[in-house]
Amino acid sequence: RISRNSHAQARKKQAVHSNIANGTFRPARRLASSLLAIFLALVVTSSALAQSCQPYTSPHQRIGFNVAPDNGYDIADYDAARLGAGWYHNYGVRLSPYRPGGILYHQMVRASIDRSNLDQVLASKIRNNPGSLWILGNEPDRYGQDGQTPAQYAAFYHDLYTYIRTIDPTSRIAVAGIVQPTPIRLRYLDMVLSSYAQQFGGPMPVEIWDIHNFILPEECGWGASIPPGLEGYRNEAVPCPPTLDDHGDLNIFKAQIRTFRQWMKDRGYRNTPLIVSEYGILLSKYHGYDHPRVRDYMTGTFDFMLNATDAQLGYSADGNRLVQEFAWFSLNYCEFDINTYFGLNGNLFDHDSAAIMPLGVDFANYINAITLRTIDLAFTNLELSATTVDPNTPVTLRATYVNQGGIAANNVEVQFWLGAPDSGGTLLGSAPLVAQVLTGCHSPLDATYQWSPTLGGNYTIYAVLTA
Repeated sequence: RISRNSHAQARKKQAVHSNIANGTFRPARRLASSLLAIFLALVVTSSALAQSCQPYTSPHQRIGFNVAPDNGYDIADYDAARLGAGWYHNYGVRLSPYRPGGILYHQMVRASIDRSNLDQVLASKIRNNPGSLWILGNEPDRYGQDGQTPAQYAAFYHDLYTYIRTIDPTSRIAVAGIVQPTPIRLRYLDMVLSSYAQQFGGPMPVEIWDIHNFILPEECGWGASIPPGLEGYRNEAVPCPPTLDDHGDLNIFKAQIRTFRQWMKDRGYRNTPLIVSEYGILLSKYHGYDHPRVRDYMTGTFDFMLNATDAQLGYSADGNRLVQEFAWFSLNYCEFDINTYFGLNGNLFDHDSAAIMPLGVDFANYINAITLRTIDLAFTNLELSATTVDPNTPVTLRATYVNQGGIAANNVEVQFWLGAPDSGGTLLGSAPLVAQVLTGCHSPLDATYQWSPTLGGNYTIYAVLTA
């Protein structure tokens, strides 16, 4: 079980070690040093480099929230950094997303996008955000949101998946979240998979499954309604409940997660990540959901999704956890107004005043207690622009690095040294300072420096990361 005790870790320095012998780069012997050294012969071969990517080095990185973009509001209009969450989405795409406090941003392409004009409306956003997670659609199983039949969604997914992956092979792509994993909506997903195979002659490529996990009626005067194209399956829909208690029933919430994981396993997707990109309490205090009740539900779902594992159903690459990431609804949707009957529950900030709500304080306190405040900068590669050089010929040194820590690193600098920095080496120069390096291994950064050796001979070059 994840502890709520936080801790700090000292920042790390690392070095890359190479040789230029008479203008020719050769492998060098490992030197005794407090810095990590690697061998280089055009290709990095040393175990001093980052060997694997651990996606969640701090539990808080799994927890996010949804930003309601109504009336032009965005995350920058609120003190969202105070929450300390790991990620968010705002039901859209951004060329340069706001990332207060080093929070990650997940892109979302809506079904209304002009698919005949993707080069104009999407290409630059893909190129500017390599390695991003892209959610393709939002509740296609619900009129009023993306509202697509299974065949329509299959075609949309195919076109966007192919387009994004062609431009950025490092992108991560998730299926749109259905409202809730109930029988009629699982049928909807089965029909999506079947339609995709019929339309495109092969299985639908799914790297990340995504659901929403509300608890709502489907054949009633309110709630989730019948998915488009499935009107003939009304008998499978969730009927009107006798009371409103089911909406905030933690046991039903847990059961729905397990139901979807079983559905995934039955269709060969057990070893696929699952994110819950939207869920929460929509009914207001006038419907019985006051602040303490919503708080207890929220923290109960956090506890469950952070810790629940199942050796038969869970994602084996993540310790058999059932859920990999999840996002609370919402940061800022309008609170329910009894006079207008407009609004919902669960907002962390007041929509208009931008003041933090009591639930926002609860959210922030929970996150703060589980955050591991570590910075772990590591090189992943080193490249040289030439295999042989003459004196006074420029050589470009390129170091690629990531932050595998729990929180973003600020003011990151890569220095290139002639000789060991702690043993009389000479600073050759530095790459431009990077104001913020986000966590994760999906978007590595490059640092370059151009150096011109004046004489032939053996040179030991170190690259050092500092923050």
